[in-house]
Amino acid sequence: MPGQGTATKVVLAGQTELYAPSSEPVMKVVAADGTVTVVINGDGSIPVTENVVESSAAAAFAVGPNGNTNPVFRVVGNVSSAATGVSITGRAAGAGADITVLSSGTNEALVINAKGSGGISLNPTGTGWVISPRGFLSTAAASGYTTGAGGTVTQATNKSTGVTLSRASGQITMNNAALAAGAEVTFTVTNTLVAATDVIVVNHGSAGTAGSYLVGVSEVGAGSFKVTVSNVSAGALSEAIVINFAVIKGASS
Repeated sequence: MPGQGTATKVVLAGQTELYAPSSEPVMKVVAADGTVTVVINGDGSIPVTENVVESSAAAAFAVGPNGNTNPVFRVVGNVSSAATGVSITGRAAGAGADITVLSSGTNEALVINAKGSGGISLNPTGTGWVISPRGFLSTAAASGYTTGAGGTVTQATNKSTGVTLSRASGQITMNNAALAAGAEVTFTVTNTLVAATDVIVVNHGSAGTAGSYLVGVSEVGAGSFKVTVSNVSAGALSEAIVINFAVIKGASS
């Protein structure tokens, strides 16, 4: 009762108040056959026993400061003939945690949906890679980098001057020094994200005379790559063309 030891108060619907020492159960849900399906201790914890909730409600379980109105977490149980779900498995430190699909079928997909035009971010604050041993497929939209992954840099002095831009994608504005008809020039892009096994995609993006340049990658190494630009027109060109690039991570094994 109130005032006894370290008793904790739990308020239920209808302002019913229950008190119990923090080490003892304050609430139990008991099935008709006598099976205890949910246990909550006086300190609000759920003891390490099997707790099973059988429900076909639209909000079989919801947690949040506003109850079932935009809750932090909700379990939906009113789907007709529901036979799928997810299992979360904790592991030892350093071994990660697993989210696994449950199903009465042999093969089952895992669907993760954002709301409206919202996107899905994977590992936005971590420093490790997002790894998929099975690859990715896009059924509607294009694949690539989004805002925040790119950058820009402008070449100084002349068209052979190296630039530095350590981004996964970006734009390089070349110097407007003259490039003779039929001539080519090569410059180095220092990029700490690049490994020797990566694939670099480049193209003439904008500015300058369309169709007058061939742009390609002539060398890839750890921390840099080289871009070669050729003037395939009949005359000299003095244009500050813009080159687009993107880094595709590769591996040799």
